[in-house]
Amino acid sequence: MEQEQKESSLSVLKDLIPLFAVEIVLLTLMNFANLTVVYRYMAIVLMIIAMLVIGKSLPRNKRSIPFLLQVVGLILFELVSVLAGWRKMNDFILIVSVVLGSLAFLALGVYYGFSKEKNLDFSKIISAIYASVGIYTLICLIATIYGMGQPFYSITFALSSSRRDLMDHARILIGFQTDLRDNGVEILGNFALLASTGVVVSLFTNRKDNPFLFYASLLGGLMGLATLILIPVVIGLALFIIILCLALIIKFANVKKKKLYIIICSSFVGVLMILYAIFRIDVHIHPELYTNVNKVVFAFFMQNFGVASRFTSIKDILTLLPNVKFVGLAFKDRFIGSGSILLDILVQSGILPFIGFMIVIVVGVIECIKFIKKSDNIALKIAVSLFIFVYLIELIFNNVGFSIIEDFIFLGTLLLMGYCTGYNLKSEQQID
Repeated sequence: MEQEQKESSLSVLKDLIPLFAVEIVLLTLMNFANLTVVYRYMAIVLMIIAMLVIGKSLPRNKRSIPFLLQVVGLILFELVSVLAGWRKMNDFILIVSVVLGSLAFLALGVYYGFSKEKNLDFSKIISAIYASVGIYTLICLIATIYGMGQPFYSITFALSSSRRDLMDHARILIGFQTDLRDNGVEILGNFALLASTGVVVSLFTNRKDNPFLFYASLLGGLMGLATLILIPVVIGLALFIIILCLALIIKFANVKKKKLYIIICSSFVGVLMILYAIFRIDVHIHPELYTNVNKVVFAFFMQNFGVASRFTSIKDILTLLPNVKFVGLAFKDRFIGSGSILLDILVQSGILPFIGFMIVIVVGVIECIKFIKKSDNIALKIAVSLFIFVYLIELIFNNVGFSIIEDFIFLGTLLLMGYCTGYNLKSEQQID
């Protein structure tokens, strides 16, 4: 009798996960009302339920090592980083939400991947991710266009002699009101590129079989693409076009010629990137040769965004005084950014958080690759892998704005990595 009551109670608890998981993901990645702390605590409650459900089913052997490594790496990275700023933060509620909240999103992903419950449809989680990032990006775009009084304001920055005045009038809704001069355009460009990949996901999604994923990814993708165009962000647009071309080759090209087309496309892109790099360098060496170039065209290609805009910062960040190091990433007043999350973590938080972060990322990428090989759902494979890899590229080569532990997009990425880990665990268990 007691056993039946326990199973009945557990069944009720299990029903709460799909009931609230989509809403939590949607609210978190939309950063609705800037209440990420609240959403993290809601996710912690779901994590406790999830672990009660699958805790006994998780294998007690080496197959669980990837999940355990992710947990240990995440705790090492975030706990040490946050505690480094303990005296300045003095906010226990925030610290608990940061550390356990991240674990909660990872665990929820593992639960969705590992569980055999039929009512757990992970495509709804993906739909929530793309819809929320797309909506958030569109809201930020509208806010900045309203502040500027016009679209294409990144070109206006490059052309205007009163750039500071223009930036003071344009705000971006990212967590708190942020001036565009505080990397606002770059932050919005990163969000927009992530959202735009939804267009690619919709190409591989059957509208009749999965209308939620099709429409959510398509609408979120179009919102991101519109943002890339209306800012505009040249590098983001270029990356989107590259991703789209590769996707079209994979979907429509003849099987025998796919590799040839991919090689040709990659070579073409590589040549263009080299030519663009030579152009940027030559502008700095021989500026007199470009005085007669149309100002709008010149401004379009010379937008000072991306890693190129912060190459000079790398020397500064490597030569900081020793007493600046080991500053917690939880500090609101980050001193300087190198443009790469790896260097930022190493300098600001130290070697232990850096090792923890690398464990999370490396294991997550390996599990994602294994998931791509094992899964038969092409739409999910494209959605999960695109979001993870594009986000990691942004972090490593164009990290701007928030510190990583304050970044709500990071929580969504952890959930996706957790799903890959859980799915791989379930696949290996079924083989036995």
